[in-house]
Amino acid sequence: MLLVPEMDWRVPVVEQWLTEVRPRFAPGDRWLMCLSPLLYRCGEVSTNVAGRSMVRSDARRNRNRILAAAHEAFAEDGDASMNQIAQRAGVGPGTLYRNYPSREALILDIYQEEVEQLVGSVSESLTTQTPLEALRSWTSVLVDAMRKKHALGSALTPGIQKAVTEQTYGPVIAAITLLFDAGKADGSIRADAEPGDFLQLTGALWRAAEDRTQPMLALILDGLDAGRHR
Repeated sequence: MLLVPEMDWRVPVVEQWLTEVRPRFAPGDRWLMCLSPLLYRCGEVSTNVAGRSMVRSDARRNRNRILAAAHEAFAEDGDASMNQIAQRAGVGPGTLYRNYPSREALILDIYQEEVEQLVGSVSESLTTQTPLEALRSWTSVLVDAMRKKHALGSALTPGIQKAVTEQTYGPVIAAITLLFDAGKADGSIRADAEPGDFLQLTGALWRAAEDRTQPMLALILDGLDAGRHR
């Protein structure tokens, strides 16, 4: 008697069990005939799962192409239209609007992606630079992102602008805290330095002329340098 074990009936597990069991029967065996519907169903489900996976993969590729095209388009022209972005991405308007029903939704996703990349870069920066050097280079990128955000700000409603601030503040503060903690640990950053104060100070840099950003940032970092306050 063939006993069907207690098992997890997810497709990969069923497939593995059937692969082990099937060779034990000769063609036409009544047990194999009984198993045939399950074999067929398993194959059918596997095909469906693979199909859905392919659709999801295509959707991810389209989304990535749209985001890349939007980054380029907005860098050239803050007033770039959705149709221009769709053409640049090589997708139809329907595909664009399925992913992003409005221009605001697209811009919000761009902000979120930039913040994720910015926050995610901190750990790597600390492996190749001193904390103060990493803080300088990281803050320069942050200020550039703030400047771009301001350039696109007119395209956003006050509600979306508030959502952007709320969603990005926490991760940015966490990244600054990581940089500060590394600097405090090696004695290069003042022990009383607060991430929130630093963000407020650097928040004004995007308003400055681009050729003044680095000199102004140097003044802020000089104030953090523990060596200057001993």
